[in-house]
Amino acid sequence: MSNVFSLDSLREEVEKQFAPLQLEIGSKTVTLSNLMRLPKLRRDKVLALLKELENEEKADIDMEALSVDVLAEVSDNPTLLRRGLKDELALAMKILNLWMLSTQSGEAESSSD
Repeated sequence: MSNVFSLDSLREEVEKQFAPLQLEIGSKTVTLSNLMRLPKLRRDKVLALLKELENEEKADIDMEALSVDVLAEVSDNPTLLRRGLKDELALAMKILNLWMLSTQSGEAESSSD
């Protein structure tokens, strides 16, 4: 028995496993890419922003700005996203948490195979 895989079928599995988060803003849809699907430079930037968000010792961090920066970095339409989240920290944090959960789900699925 041979272990031959089709690149197309593997690509399809990856698409499902690391699917983006879709966010409707008015009549438009913004796509928030899974962390694992970002190019390395953008992924590194997002990871640095997330690390800064997690640093609770910094009292002067702007949670809203950092949250929106993370979401904008993974978004296919950062301008629309920023306009939609203007001055709404709770909403930005809710979306960031949803995005992080979807990213973790992809990672968890890949490690269980």
